[in-house]
Amino acid sequence: MNNTKFSTFLTLLAFSVLASAGIDSKDEIRLVDLQATSYTGGYTIKSLSMGGKAYDYGLFVPNMGDSKITFRIPEKVESLKFDVGVNDRSKPYKGSPSIRVLVDGDEVTCPSLPGGELEYSQKPVPWTINLIGKKSIQICLTHSAGIGEPRFTKAPKVTPQQTSPNVARLISPSDKAVVSGDTALLRWEPVAEAISYGVTITSLKMADPVTATTPRIWCGTVLDTKFSFSLKDVPAGEYLWSVVAFGDKKALGGYSEERILVVEK
Repeated sequence: MNNTKFSTFLTLLAFSVLASAGIDSKDEIRLVDLQATSYTGGYTIKSLSMGGKAYDYGLFVPNMGDSKITFRIPEKVESLKFDVGVNDRSKPYKGSPSIRVLVDGDEVTCPSLPGGELEYSQKPVPWTINLIGKKSIQICLTHSAGIGEPRFTKAPKVTPQQTSPNVARLISPSDKAVVSGDTALLRWEPVAEAISYGVTITSLKMADPVTATTPRIWCGTVLDTKFSFSLKDVPAGEYLWSVVAFGDKKALGGYSEERILVVEK
């Protein structure tokens, strides 16, 4: 199965696994519902529009504002997702809008925003930041910059009554293995009574600049205990992969451990 067809399974597989394994697909925390641990400068929390796109909630700063807002990251959070752009309510625009994000004191870069600088005419840019094992996040907004609908995503939960020992054991590649060439062969041990397996591959950190339309996740089902992942159109970077076993119309257990796959070009 090629990557294009593989990615089309994303929505169907995600909802199938969530429903079958007892996972809450709405397990998110709005950043605007949290109390900032510290901040400098002024900022506003309310609905906003960026590049003509309306958002139910978000953060933004005044026309010539400069703000730094720090939040404590909730427990068991996997990532923070939001769109970044220029607040339409600040027209006529002035200054140089930009965004900087620091996680545990280290700056995180967005490939679509060189230097964190925003263009007044550009459409909002989606951004996902990995927060596994992190404690704090600081968002720095300058001159009309804003973020739309920022929300933390939490690790999926599997209800105890639906958990079983039938979890796939990954064989290869090993964790943090480096792969190159045309394909990477993912292998795992068979699970009793399994008739198919769901494979999920998620980008963790890409080394090369990517566009907003670059796939960040591949999901699909296979009948065998291996999957040949084509690297042809996959940017260099780090990826998480895991497997879940399916029986007759339901997941037999939870997801396997996650392993990191390092793609080199």
